[in-house]
Amino acid sequence: MPHASTPVATIAERVRELRGRRGWSAAKLGEELSEHGVSWDRFAVANLEKGKRQTVTVQELLALAFVLDVAPVNLLVPLDDRAYQVTTDRTEDADTVRAWVRGEDPLPGRDERMFFAEVSTRDLRMRVEAVRERYDLGPYPEDEPEWQKFGREGDRMRKQNKRLLDEGEE
Repeated sequence: MPHASTPVATIAERVRELRGRRGWSAAKLGEELSEHGVSWDRFAVANLEKGKRQTVTVQELLALAFVLDVAPVNLLVPLDDRAYQVTTDRTEDADTVRAWVRGEDPLPGRDERMFFAEVSTRDLRMRVEAVRERYDLGPYPEDEPEWQKFGREGDRMRKQNKRLLDEGEE
């Protein structure tokens, strides 16, 4: 298998690409980040882009995505389908990782029930609406009680997952 792209290397590659597309210098990107609470200068940007910086905090990732006007997933995961290192011992194709990061699918071999139990009611509703649209089911007036049932079931599964995690800590 070809060398897998790591999260920080991917962020660096995408930042370099997007900064260049905007015509921004490293100093300009640093200024933009600093205006939004992330104290970077041209050296921090250059160190990231040259691979000298090995970490990016979540706050920095979100600020980079904000100032570069892209979704965080599109900085974090390659846009093509190359191999991507999820953990030091787990590599997946980038398409699979992107779907996982977006909350669309669990990684292969993981517990689907746990994954889909930890979803906001809004996301759950959007999933069900997408399925209804895909199969041309259309909206029905009786759907609203179903949403209440989904909400109760989601709450039940979240409580069950919390209980299982709490028991595992003892």
